[in-house]
Amino acid sequence: MKRLQAASAALHRAVEALLCVLAIGMSALTLAQVVARYGLNHSIFWSEEVGRMILIALTFLGASAAWARGAHIGIDVVTARLPGGARRWARAFACLCGLVFGVFLALYGAEFAWFARRGVMSATGLSRSVPAAVVPLGGAILAFHALVDLLATLCGRGTRQ
Repeated sequence: MKRLQAASAALHRAVEALLCVLAIGMSALTLAQVVARYGLNHSIFWSEEVGRMILIALTFLGASAAWARGAHIGIDVVTARLPGGARRWARAFACLCGLVFGVFLALYGAEFAWFARRGVMSATGLSRSVPAAVVPLGGAILAFHALVDLLATLCGRGTRQ
């Protein structure tokens, strides 16, 4: 269990570092596009597509990072009033829901990425499966974090949330 939790924590740190790099890159790209368009009267033709790909990555990888931080929105009015054992089972149910959602996101995201492989983005020439590939990746990471939290909850060990 400790190894799974350590792997989950290490994966979370790596994803958060990547999210920081992506956010800085997207900000720099957006600033460069604004300066080029309005200051130099020249457009960076590929910036919108690359910015969109970064935003997709921020969204789906950010969802897994939010799970790992315990930052997803939750309403604990009911669960806070439950006795310890019932609260634990409610937590296990929430983890199970997160696990199922992550698995569905990974499976159907992979199917969509495969479907999009033949399409080509106009500005960059990249396959449309490139930005779609981050959807199953984010789902798989979310599912892994949820599985680790589910096992920790069922074993009576502490969880992040």
